[in-house]
Amino acid sequence: MFGNDRLKLEIMATQSRKIKKTGKPSSSKLLLWLLGSMAVLAITVFIGVFAIKGAVTRYLKSTAFRDQLITAVGEKLHADVELEQLRWEGSTIYADGWRARGHPQAAFAKLEMDGIRASFSGVKDKLLQLPEIRINQVTADFSKQGRTPITESPLANTDKTNHSGSAPAWLKKWIPTGTKIGVVHIEATNLSIHDEHGVKQVALNSVETQSKPLAGPRTWEINARNGELFIRDFPTLSIRHLETRWNQDDLFINDASLIFYETAEISGSGDIQLGAKPQLNFDLKLQHLDTSKLLSSDWQKKLSGQLNADFTLKGSSKDKNGLVSKGSVHLKNGAIEGMPILDLIAQYTKMQRFKRLALHQASADFVKKGDRIEISKLVLQSDGLTRLEGSFVLENNQITQGKFQLGVTPGTLRWIPGAKQKVFTRAKDGFLWTPLVISGSLDQPKEDLTARLTGAAIEALVNDAPAQATDAAKKILNNPSDAIDTGKKLLDSLIPLFK
Repeated sequence: MFGNDRLKLEIMATQSRKIKKTGKPSSSKLLLWLLGSMAVLAITVFIGVFAIKGAVTRYLKSTAFRDQLITAVGEKLHADVELEQLRWEGSTIYADGWRARGHPQAAFAKLEMDGIRASFSGVKDKLLQLPEIRINQVTADFSKQGRTPITESPLANTDKTNHSGSAPAWLKKWIPTGTKIGVVHIEATNLSIHDEHGVKQVALNSVETQSKPLAGPRTWEINARNGELFIRDFPTLSIRHLETRWNQDDLFINDASLIFYETAEISGSGDIQLGAKPQLNFDLKLQHLDTSKLLSSDWQKKLSGQLNADFTLKGSSKDKNGLVSKGSVHLKNGAIEGMPILDLIAQYTKMQRFKRLALHQASADFVKKGDRIEISKLVLQSDGLTRLEGSFVLENNQITQGKFQLGVTPGTLRWIPGAKQKVFTRAKDGFLWTPLVISGSLDQPKEDLTARLTGAAIEALVNDAPAQATDAAKKILNNPSDAIDTGKKLLDSLIPLFK
């Protein structure tokens, strides 16, 4: 019995050894096999990717790609394009220059770039990734004159598929078809826009710019500083900073600060609707503008101070009568001198302060449309002496509708015969007031105050001296020969008052 059991155990052990020799691999051997297979696959993919990347990079450095780039850019811009040889140093692309001459349907006549450096970070979604581009100088001319007639490209009749430098068919699906640009720095931007007659309308000179694309077609953020902005019929503007957003149809000025006439600053924001009929819409602030920069040589001797203003500018820039500016203006540290009427008042009142009238308050509202300026709510005040309020219209250097109220302090009238009784008859706010009409040219204005003061003085002198007038009349009747001498003495006594 024990012998049979032993035999059974030996048979079972033998069968167990056979199963181990002929069964499936163990789990550890299966894992090693899978890892080995994945490693081979990864190496294959890695080699393939780098092979493709290397092939793409070699093609991007080839003459074929440069020719393709020239053709594509030329077709896009409707221009004849010249591009200097591309040089690659690591992940940076260099080109000494890029030139384009616009065809009749192009947006520009000339576009040039010098000293181009672009960082390259690969190709993604068939787009050449250029996170940063730096350009020494860009020159652009948007004139209609000087456009280049359409010429046939040197590659136009070439079979690009069989061209010796072309990419092989298997590589074409990996070659980029466009670019994705990050930030563009331009050290000096020079831009000019001329009208159909070749007259310069707008220009940028040596302006440092930084631009980057935004979401949306043809939408860019463009910031500028330094350099100059030229606008026809305006003084040249030095750019302190200019923050804009541009798309195909509009230019938005988010913030701007520009200097002109050395110390004057204009700042603000707004937008320009581009196109055949451009429209302007701006909110602007003017500070520290010396009046001598605006006035004729005659008026420079009469009015001084610094202008400050808050105003809007709206309308079409192509039509001077369609462009309207509206706002309020203030004069700081102002003074008026050399005015005949002030000299007359100084003589009447025996107060020399009237000869150079310091303006402690000077402000007005204005509307300018073309050559017409409407001034309203005008206030000119010299503390302790006088105040002028009113409105007028200035057109073609002529003053019309000049209606004012002139107030003087009571003490200034004590030496003017009849002024308080006949001319300055209304009391208000510490002043004695009289109406005043001003007309004529801006260089030689006319006023009606002098005649009224003269008439009041003569009337007052006659009324205040009836006895003397009666005695003089009697003497004339008794001795007519003395009449001439008597009249002369009377005129001599009055003339100093009215010079």
